[in-house]
Amino acid sequence: DKWLPEVRSKIHEALFSRKSKLRQAPETCEDDNAKRLIYNKLINKFVTTVENCLRGEYGIYRQEKNLHIPPRMYEFLMAFRKTTEENYQDFLSPEYTTIIEERDAENQGVGLPNFLSDPVFRALFVAEFEKVMPRAVQQLLQDVRDYMLSVLTRFVGDSMVDFPRLVSSVQADVQRIVHSAHENARGLLDAVLESEIACVLTLDEPGYEKRLNEMRE
Repeated sequence: DKWLPEVRSKIHEALFSRKSKLRQAPETCEDDNAKRLIYNKLINKFVTTVENCLRGEYGIYRQEKNLHIPPRMYEFLMAFRKTTEENYQDFLSPEYTTIIEERDAENQGVGLPNFLSDPVFRALFVAEFEKVMPRAVQQLLQDVRDYMLSVLTRFVGDSMVDFPRLVSSVQADVQRIVHSAHENARGLLDAVLESEIACVLTLDEPGYEKRLNEMRE
């Protein structure tokens, strides 16, 4: 009788261990319907991971800040802003005032002295715009594309770790989708840049009025 409880305990431990291993084992794909169900389940897991991350719900990735999409995107935007601000000419500097005066002297009698339509303003602004903005926009797009590729391929791998062949296939699809989105975004932003060069727009009205007041002073 003394050995019976010990044997029973070992049997329970073995059964518990076997059940745990079965729960951790990948699901089997016995037919096409089973494959479809498993595939949909894995894709939903991947999509849920991405959606949670976009909401700031990082779960198991809480300590991996490189996978936190919203703050990293904000950093890319701030880097873009810093690049443009640092590389644009200081239009209010004494040195640039001399350039404006020289250009303005050569423009007398050409057009009306209206600031926004003045050829001097347009030529000087467009020169600076073309020097800084297209390169900064291109860098921003590349940074976002490369970052999203790294994060999404990681999420795919983690969501489908038990199906390595499926991981490779879905990661290839993700890469195609991200590259396609990058090309579409580049086309749209190129159109925006071209429209700005063709006709200077002023979207930041309070900031623009402040700058005009500074120049009048």
